[in-house]
Amino acid sequence: MDHVEIAVKITQTARLDAAYLYLSAEDVARLCILLQRDPTAGRKDGNGHFRLDWRGCVAKYMMRIGPEDRITVYLMRILPKRKPPRNLTQARQAVTEIALEAIKKKVLDLLD
Repeated sequence: MDHVEIAVKITQTARLDAAYLYLSAEDVARLCILLQRDPTAGRKDGNGHFRLDWRGCVAKYMMRIGPEDRITVYLMRILPKRKPPRNLTQARQAVTEIALEAIKKKVLDLLD
């Protein structure tokens, strides 16, 4: 295997996602170059797609290995990253209360 040809194809949905996320053509080109250099850069999910965290976005793509040492990477979607909740103090308080209740119940069960 001397030469492997890697092609990147962008779906129309990914183009619309890029426009929605205000990504320039240069940004999309850089993402395509990254996928062309290393198609295995992302993590594989349960649906057979790969997900790559990139510049505040998640690129969803899949690979097809064809004949004659040719790999085609299909860029399916460019999604915004999910943001953590704004107010983590409420989440911390809720977890603390749940943990305290679990400990109290365990102690009461041991005492009975």
